[in-house]
Amino acid sequence: MSKILTVIVPPIVFFVFARPVSAHAFGQNYTLPLPVWLYLWGGSVAIIVSFFLIAFFFRNSKPTKHKSLLTLKAPNTEIVLFFVIIARTIFIVLFATVIIAGLIASQSPTENFAPVAFWIIFYLGITYLSAIFGGFWEKVNPLYLLTSLFNFKKKLNYPPKLAYFPALVFYLFLIWLELASNGLGIKPKFISDLLIIYSLVTLFGSYIFGYKTWFKYADFFSVFFSTIAKISPIKIQNKKILLNFDLSGEAKNLSLLFFIMFALASTAFDGFRQTKTWITFFDWIDSSIYLIFKSSLQSSAIETLALLFSPFVFLYLYMLSIVAMKQVVKTQFSVVSLALKFAFTLIPIATAYNVAHYFSLLFIQGQSAIFQISDPFNLGWNLFGTANYKINVALLSASSIWNVEVATIILGHIAAVYFAHIKAQEVYVQNKKTIVSQIPMLILMIIYTMTGLWILSQPLTLKG
Repeated sequence: MSKILTVIVPPIVFFVFARPVSAHAFGQNYTLPLPVWLYLWGGSVAIIVSFFLIAFFFRNSKPTKHKSLLTLKAPNTEIVLFFVIIARTIFIVLFATVIIAGLIASQSPTENFAPVAFWIIFYLGITYLSAIFGGFWEKVNPLYLLTSLFNFKKKLNYPPKLAYFPALVFYLFLIWLELASNGLGIKPKFISDLLIIYSLVTLFGSYIFGYKTWFKYADFFSVFFSTIAKISPIKIQNKKILLNFDLSGEAKNLSLLFFIMFALASTAFDGFRQTKTWITFFDWIDSSIYLIFKSSLQSSAIETLALLFSPFVFLYLYMLSIVAMKQVVKTQFSVVSLALKFAFTLIPIATAYNVAHYFSLLFIQGQSAIFQISDPFNLGWNLFGTANYKINVALLSASSIWNVEVATIILGHIAAVYFAHIKAQEVYVQNKKTIVSQIPMLILMIIYTMTGLWILSQPLTLKG
């Protein structure tokens, strides 16, 4: 534990007094206590210092063995089963409630239960719970429970070339709905229709390929939540609960690498599209298209193209660091093989970006569920006595949001540096080779850190 603390404490040292700068993502005007350049360089220094601390404290001639920091005896089977049944019941009821609310209740996104339940409570909430508590989604997923009860056996073999691409395609569509669909993604009836179609596709896919195979590769939510769950420090093994910072394993194919890269890039793009730089770039693209084709594209079309392009920017930088890694320390593994081996080290960054950009949305907008759950169908009910609850916008101050954002971005990258070092020990074995091989990855982490902090520090714009 002391080693871990030695690595994560130093990054906070650069919080000192300086001139003010405005920033976005607060829902209110806020003046940063430091200039942007100091956050960028301070974050970079924190990553560099952490790199050397990790190299010193976790040096070893053999791959590091991950010892549990805390071991607890798991509750007996009956207690676990009791809570699993309760959790399953809650999720089944919520799933049905969201679909019905979207179909019959008010079609105003701010009054209907479906948008906040789907996008904030479910999508964001389960993401963060998965990062903390691990892969529990499979145990409570209503669709997985339904298909397992039918015990669908495969009629056809799942095509290996498909891999995780079906889940990735739905991921692209889901983020497009969120960011570039001109509000289509928050229309209550559309959410209900989407969930119904998604359920039918899931049942059909499970029937054809077997439910275990379908949920492992093709079901987006299962793939996404299980991917995020890999960074969870809580592990359950041999009827014991372990606190273990271990990110073992590797991506088995490029489709999972693309999936992780899109998780990273889509959140960054969402932040970037609200900056003045994006508006300037957007206007330039729009005017250039008009000069060439004598007509303009809709803003959603340009945002869609930018969204699809964004993962390739991050992928290019990542592959560049992998190529450099192979050049500085020779190894029998190919560039693609190394890229797959280190792919999971990007998950802490993708999660950190998500938390930094959206956690305030969960805590502020998520409060809507408190009064909506008492009257999910807008029939004047007050089932839980919370129908008159008012959202507390002062729950999180702008300064606390900013501090959490900065700390999350930096700690996410430090975690990535740590996991990359451990993975490098497995690949290169020798301590010197391990450290040298990680210099390109260190540069990548610095670039990612500065990018994330810069995006967060930019003022909100009216466009986008």
